[in-house]
Amino acid sequence: MPICAFEEVKEYLNIMFDVDEHVAIHTAKQLCEECISFQLVDNFSEKEDDEFDNKKKSLEFIEYLLEWIAEKYVDYTPYNYNVYREIKKEMK
Repeated sequence: MPICAFEEVKEYLNIMFDVDEHVAIHTAKQLCEECISFQLVDNFSEKEDDEFDNKKKSLEFIEYLLEWIAEKYVDYTPYNYNVYREIKKEMK
């Protein structure tokens, strides 16, 4: 998923939630896991952030998704959360 779509996803998740809470939450979980696996691991696990801050934006998007899901009172930890934590720790 292109980085530029993150803001659109935020908007559409809320619209989806108004229509079908289950589908919206499931979609947010899937996006979170895929962003960790495909965006962070494939693009940034061994490299520094790029000149456009895409790694930072990806981490912020994952944080947004985790907060959004938690706000819906859903207890959730992505299966690949440890990978996310390690990559985030490298940013400091």
